[in-house]
Amino acid sequence: MSAQASEPLGAAHFSYASQVYFDELDPWHMLHNSRYAVHAERANLAWYLEITKGSYGPGADSDQFIFQRHFEIDFSAPLVGPQTMWIDLWMTRFGRTSSTYAFSCRNEDGSAVYARGQRTIVKIDPETRTTSPWSQSLRDAVAAWEAKIGGSATNAQSDDDALTPSA
Repeated sequence: MSAQASEPLGAAHFSYASQVYFDELDPWHMLHNSRYAVHAERANLAWYLEITKGSYGPGADSDQFIFQRHFEIDFSAPLVGPQTMWIDLWMTRFGRTSSTYAFSCRNEDGSAVYARGQRTIVKIDPETRTTSPWSQSLRDAVAAWEAKIGGSATNAQSDDDALTPSA
């Protein structure tokens, strides 16, 4: 699936202002391609903390123990120089044990889109490192967020993200 395959529906997204610093730039003063993923993950963390009203860190809650199953990004324009980049996130799928969100990286007014992508994460058990269902509290938080923004990505019936433990 192309990283540009899905777009947010109406206001069904979360926007996050992420500061791009000088040390993230390449020799041509453009944001290095590897840094877009970091900014997208920062936006995802901000969204998670907003909807759960929780904290982040080891032992904070079991829904934070995740495995990144897939990450895809398409670049469309260079971001030049230190500045604020806006990350828009929207959930495209929320299953029993995994979720997928799409994102775009843009300037403040949206006239320049630097990149678009998507990321799929799988919740895993911290001890067995196997797939584990999302908690009911996270399901409730996602449902409340979807009701607030008028979107729906919940699909608890299908999950094909089973993992096998490594040795």
